[in-house]
Amino acid sequence: AKQGDVISDVLLQGSEGTHVFALDKDGPRKGWTTSISPGNFQLDCGRDNKKEQDTCMIYAENGNIVINAGNGNLRFIANNVEFTVQGDDGSEGNFIVNASQNITLDAKQIHATAKNFLKLSSPARMEICANENLKMYGGLIQGVSDAVSIKDSKLGGQKFWNKQQK
Repeated sequence: AKQGDVISDVLLQGSEGTHVFALDKDGPRKGWTTSISPGNFQLDCGRDNKKEQDTCMIYAENGNIVINAGNGNLRFIANNVEFTVQGDDGSEGNFIVNASQNITLDAKQIHATAKNFLKLSSPARMEICANENLKMYGGLIQGVSDAVSIKDSKLGGQKFWNKQQK
């Protein structure tokens, strides 16, 4: 984009130059509202509201919402954090977490319920530990070790083993 290809209906610019608030009228950023701060950007609201009220809303009618802390951390600090993910068909309604290192869950209780399928897997080690009492229930429990890769067990665990290698 070349300089001067956007006209702003409103442009507030500080003497420092990169401290800007703009309401863009046309060009490649038509309809954009841009706030650029060389320092902090702060929203403070809800002083006169009740605890149960929705006080600060960010809504995108179409498109994605991206929050990017390019060189820092993203912190959520609240009494509770709730995520609701919903979609109309089988391709939407997914909650995806990717971490290049660790995912740590630390709570008094952790409950996970899957409606159809739950799988925990690791290409290396896995430990399931209970210092007190470990209960496992299954309509059918099948235990298979790597030994079936050479010689199948009399219960036929090699088929299950092969499936896990993919």
